[in-house]
This record gives sequence, C-alpha cells and structure tokens, in this order.
Amino acid sequence: MIRRYLLLIGLVTFFTAFCVLFFFVFVKTPGSFHGVWSALTLPQELKQVKILSESEAGSTIYLPESFSYKKYPYTEEGSILLRQKGEKYLGSSSVAPNEELVVFSQEIEADEKGSVPEIKIPAHISGVNPAHSEIMLFFPRESKTERIVSGSTPLFLDDTHFLFFATSGLYRYDLQSGNATKLLDHTFPIVLDPVLQSPDRKAIAFYDPSVEATVIYRVDGDKLSFIREIPQILVSPSFSNTALYDLRGADAGTEVWKYDFEGTEARKIHIFPRALSISRIAF
Repeated sequence: MIRRYLLLIGLVTFFTAFCVLFFFVFVKTPGSFHGVWSALTLPQELKQVKILSESEAGSTIYLPESFSYKKYPYTEEGSILLRQKGEKYLGSSSVAPNEELVVFSQEIEADEKGSVPEIKIPAHISGVNPAHSEIMLFFPRESKTERIVSGSTPLFLDDTHFLFFATSGLYRYDLQSGNATKLLDHTFPIVLDPVLQSPDRKAIAFYDPSVEATVIYRVDGDKLSFIREIPQILVSPSFSNTALYDLRGADAGTEVWKYDFEGTEARKIHIFPRALSISRIAF
C-alpha cells in the first residue's frame, strides 16, 4: 500500500513538473514544441549566433538558450550613425575594431557616372558599380565625413587598414600612408551583395559573376590567398572564422547548410522551424 501511495505521489509530482515546464518553456518559446526541439538540437557551432527573424509583424533577434530562444527587438548596427547623420550610402558600412571610425561607399552624382556595365545577374540580387561610388570615412566623435578614394564595399581589416573594390581589382588601403595596394587583379564591373567578412576579419567571400561562383579568400597583410569556390549564388549566407553557412527554405522550415573552408561538399547541419521565420544568422 505504501508503495502505491509513493508511486502515486511520484506520478503527481512528475505531472506537475511537466505542466510547469510545458508552460514556461514550450508555450512561451517561439514555435512552441518545434522551437524547443530546435534549441535542444542546435549544433554547438551555432549556439553563439544571432538569429534574425523577419515577418509581417516586424524583425526580431533570437539568441539560443538551453531549452529555448530568447527574443529581442532587432536594431541595426554599424550604419546607424550614418543614418542619424542623414548620409546617403551604398551597401553596408564597416566599423573599425576600436569603433572610432566608420567607412562606407557613397554614390557619386549622376552627371559624373560613366556607362552602366552589361552583366547578367539574377533579378533578386542587387549590387553596385565601383566606378559609380566613392569610399567615405566617417568620424563619429567629430561628426565629420571625409572622401578617401573611388570604389565601393569597404571592409575594415584593423584600425588603420580596409579592403575595397575598384573596377580594376580588390585593394587594401592604408589610412596612415594613404596608399592603396592591389591584392587581386580582377575586373569588377559590379560588386554584388552581400560581400561577407569573417568575424576575425581575415577572410572574405563574394559572388563572382565571371566564374558563376561564390569565392572565398584569406587576407594576410598585403597578401590574398584563395580558399575555395562554391558554384552557386547563396541565398542567405553568413560567415564564421572557418566556414560559410547558407539558409535554404524547406517545407519543414529553414535549413542551415555549411561549407567548410577545407571541404568540398555542403552539409545540412540544422533546421529552424517554419514558425520562427528565420532569414539570417550572424556570428
């Protein structure tokens, strides 16, 4: 008899604990059960990412936790200072590691533009002609902007150097000397979005229409070394220090595919439930 009572008490306790867990974790987690399962099965390499969700209700950032995703309102970084100042710019801005400088590309006046290059690109991909833009440097403390050089899509490598694209190639600019060093001799009639940079700022990736592939390079000082190419345009790519990731829509949700720097084949490593409406991840 005592055993029956103990068993009954144990079952009631378990059921109560399950109901509490269900309410505070499963019900409150975006995507309900599927959201919890996604958080539980999230690969270790994705546990520190920022997950962007975009829907008709607005944009949201999800951060992985042990049994769920914590929800935050989405705010843009990097270009916010420029938008507050009302600057007109193309593409994404890049902030120096010490956060004292912001570099961006700005469209030149219409009467200064040359001919538009004829190049076949997918309709859903946007880009910028380096010949039609110039690199600008913004000083947040002084609230001033300075023109640096013709080109587009700059990316800070450290506090005094940044990469940028010109029609004649990829360059590294030294802010201290004012010299630009060509790292890649290549014709860029247009630079397609997005151009990705790894979190450690040592690798970049972009789609090259001339080879119809996404190419990855490593940057080491004034040297550029080829890593690999992926023979396709990636839908929603993101970059870690060792791999490139892409999001693909599927019936069950949003799949995460991984391209290792040293590998050849893509691997599906996770799927986010459709209810989360995931559009991008950031390392």
